[in-house]
Amino acid sequence: MSTVADFNLHARTVARPLQAIQHWRLPEEDDLQALHQGVLHALRAMETLTQLDVPVAMCASRSEAERNDGDGATLHALLSEAENTLEGVPHCTRISRLSKRAPGQAVQLERVRKQAVDKLRSLRRRVDFVRDGLGRLDEPAFIRERAAQVQVLQ
Repeated sequence: MSTVADFNLHARTVARPLQAIQHWRLPEEDDLQALHQGVLHALRAMETLTQLDVPVAMCASRSEAERNDGDGATLHALLSEAENTLEGVPHCTRISRLSKRAPGQAVQLERVRKQAVDKLRSLRRRVDFVRDGLGRLDEPAFIRERAAQVQVLQ
């Protein structure tokens, strides 16, 4: 069984919000409606990324084929790209420019951006851990113990 299917996390669930964030631009003119719609789309996209999750009860794959599956690599690349986009200079510049026109929305975007970046980092580590096997990353001890018990029982 594919590791990505086990994650219950698909590349398109990361790619759609990532694309919305990458295409978000502040309007040059004083069009408040376009400004608010753009901010709303960016907020929804970042909140979608914040809600992504990998089950805690997952254990590392045992076979080398499952560790090197293409879907897992694609998912890892998309998570990394989303994290880099949210931390990137263009996105942070847009938020700082927004703070001059709509400070409340800029604060809200920045808060959700930080939450999304933290969540993406956590997900990427978890995906790495599950795909690469036990002991590669510093995961909580209870996860390693549970995975080791499952492997012993098999």
